[in-house]
Amino acid sequence: GAGFRRQAGAHGAVVGTKASTRTVTRNRQPETNDRRSTGLGVPTPVGQMVLSGVLDRFPKLKVGMVETGVGWIPFWTEQMDRVYTHQRWAGDGYPLKLMPSDYFRRQIKGTIQLDGAGVRYREAIGVENIMFSSDFPHATCDWPNSRQWMHFLMHGVPEDEQEKMLYSNGAEFYRAD
Repeated sequence: GAGFRRQAGAHGAVVGTKASTRTVTRNRQPETNDRRSTGLGVPTPVGQMVLSGVLDRFPKLKVGMVETGVGWIPFWTEQMDRVYTHQRWAGDGYPLKLMPSDYFRRQIKGTIQLDGAGVRYREAIGVENIMFSSDFPHATCDWPNSRQWMHFLMHGVPEDEQEKMLYSNGAEFYRAD
């Protein structure tokens, strides 16, 4: 609990947050408030990782954000850069060697499934930072229609970019070549 967080903080460790919580509805049935499928549970812990200097101190560390989609990333990286620039000016925060968006491009990848915004904004995200995920067997998965959805989402995307997002980025990240 709090003691662990205090000790971790004293050593500069980043302590993440839960992406989902369980609640019980009025009729006593469990209900999941799962923010992972929208990516909403991810920006805070990943932002902490970037702004606290973890990726600066460990430049070979690779981070995979799965079950999050990527369409939200252009706004998030823009805001991270703005916040960091303001904090640096104000003298707050860890002194990074790069802008937060540069650490994202260098060390973080995210997954897409049924993410039209992510495909449309791929240049702002970085084609090399996007990996396909079916999310099977979760409720947000596109199985058994994964191929049809990817064909639909990738319509008009150059073949070399499709190959990166659908195969080679993930193969490289997971060392599955």
